[in-house]
Amino acid sequence: MKKNVHDNSIECYHELDTRTRNQKILDVFKASNNSLSDREVCQALGYQDMNSVRPRITELIGAGMIMETGYRYEARRKVRVCEMLPMFKCMVTL
Repeated sequence: MKKNVHDNSIECYHELDTRTRNQKILDVFKASNNSLSDREVCQALGYQDMNSVRPRITELIGAGMIMETGYRYEARRKVRVCEMLPMFKCMVTL
């Protein structure tokens, strides 16, 4: 049985999910004193798919809330590592 859902409702759902996921990622960075790779963030949140966090991390870099601090090797692959900017670590989680 197919239900009709208004396009605005679907868009709102995806925006809410994205904001929630971004906040979860920020919480992981806030709790860490080290730079984290995308894989470490993914594992900390219990996600199986790396694409659950990669686009969100890129968005947060673009928003200036986290920054790439370098690279390291994981399983013989060069991966980015990021950390939260100090001025955002003191912010209260919403």
